[in-house]
Amino acid sequence: MSASSARTTIGIRCGSDWPGRRNSPTDSAFLATWRSLFTRLDGKDRHHLRPEINPVPEDGDGHGLQLEAVLNYKVTDFFNIGVGARYWRVASDGSAHFEDTPSNGSPQVDDWKAERYGMFVQASIKFD
Repeated sequence: MSASSARTTIGIRCGSDWPGRRNSPTDSAFLATWRSLFTRLDGKDRHHLRPEINPVPEDGDGHGLQLEAVLNYKVTDFFNIGVGARYWRVASDGSAHFEDTPSNGSPQVDDWKAERYGMFVQASIKFD
């Protein structure tokens, strides 16, 4: 599937004194990102036990969504660490084109959905 997107970013940034860092204030930041995806499915289905119908073209149009949130912590002026989470969903309504096979079948309606989520840790170093 290929996807094009429109992005909206909502962010909150604040400075605060964290416990254990008495003499130097630190920065923390929270950033949330939302993305709307417009998808296009352009694929081929392979049936290994039925080589006479390979490959079966599949196509369709759909939509999706990506959400991401990150909490960053400024350890020093040059080093940041962060933890975040990401959710991704994409769906497409389309057809498998069995009419393009030697048996001259008819198109089969396909609904494709994929959903992924997870957490991540990141670090960055700033060079002056």
